[in-house]
Amino acid sequence: MDLERTPLRRRTGLPDISSGGNYGTSEMIRLTKSEKWGEELGPGRSIFMAVNTRKEGITLGLEGYQSWVNLLLVFVPVGILAGLSHWNQTFVFLANFLAIVPLAMILGKATEDIAAHTNDTVGGLLNATFGNAVELILCIQALRQGELDIVQATLVGSILSNLLLVLGCSFLFGGVIFREQSIKPAVAESNGSILYIAVMGFLIPTIYGTTSGRTTEGMESLSFFIAVVMLLVYFLFLFFQLVTHASMYEMNDDDDENDETHEESKVSSVPVATTILLVSCLFVSRCSDYLVESVSSFSSAVGLNTTFVSLVLLPLVGNAAEHFSAVSVAMKDKMDLSIGIAVGSSIQIAIFVAPFLVVVSKLAGFSVLTLSFNVFETAMVLLSVMLVNTCLRDLSTNWLEGVVLLSAYAMVAIATTVL
Repeated sequence: MDLERTPLRRRTGLPDISSGGNYGTSEMIRLTKSEKWGEELGPGRSIFMAVNTRKEGITLGLEGYQSWVNLLLVFVPVGILAGLSHWNQTFVFLANFLAIVPLAMILGKATEDIAAHTNDTVGGLLNATFGNAVELILCIQALRQGELDIVQATLVGSILSNLLLVLGCSFLFGGVIFREQSIKPAVAESNGSILYIAVMGFLIPTIYGTTSGRTTEGMESLSFFIAVVMLLVYFLFLFFQLVTHASMYEMNDDDDENDETHEESKVSSVPVATTILLVSCLFVSRCSDYLVESVSSFSSAVGLNTTFVSLVLLPLVGNAAEHFSAVSVAMKDKMDLSIGIAVGSSIQIAIFVAPFLVVVSKLAGFSVLTLSFNVFETAMVLLSVMLVNTCLRDLSTNWLEGVVLLSAYAMVAIATTVL
């Protein structure tokens, strides 16, 4: 008996193929999938094993992208073709609107997969950079077309959508399953203070411009320097979360181990995830271009004002991934993570995406964007931040608080229909 193979059979439970026994095709395939057997059965089998393993790895990695939402990908070529061919603008808007929804979710999953192959700091930076890529691309396309009102309304709508709609759904659905869900003090306190900084960044230019009659050039300069300060605060906040006080934001170790065991096979390789990320960004950019072009025509055709479309409908596209993720983890009693997704996305929009667009618009020669929003939009952001901080103050959540946040979002949406 071959002593070298005896331990291997005991470990793997494989039969001795050297004994002359007859085994079916499925058994032979099972043998070639063993890494050790692949090495012992010669270079030909080793190559077959390696190719088969590589193919299985890619397939398993793509499992994480499987979703019924992907059925909407059919609207990607339809939306682009409709925009290129100048079809009915209402159809162009709807087709590209539906096309961006699955693209946003795929883009978010690709970012998570790339981050999974890095350390916590790099992964956090990747998620921070690409977490709101859809909103960023959409707003850049609107900037290029000089649609400053659409940009500002979309930014405010994204903040309100995450704070009220996404977080409200998380509180509601999580509260239906669990009577009370606790929150870490660090999550509530740090997020709350950063949200108030964001509000100040919007309030100062808005109030100052309304009361002092500043010139356009003066308001642009004021917004630019405040934007630089907000960007600095954002990167310092990341440093706080990922480096100096990372332990305050860590999840329970048991939860991490269970999640890693369950999701390990659904993480694609870096080359695959990077390719998916780049392709998704290209399609999002193209669809966003046609989407912004058709906003005015769509609004007129369906009888909705541009403010409602920009503040309520467009943010739903970019927040689809956050909405699904935040609600899913809340229903698993991981409210800290759910708040991190929803409130974190709002913070990113407020103190990264918005000031970044202000800086880009001034340096790139686009129509210059300022942080001077209209009074209604600024007031809604302030009230939403105050309401969310009130809900987080007792370090616990329940379904009624979810109803409160959703009711507030419904009132804002109703108000935009008459602006």
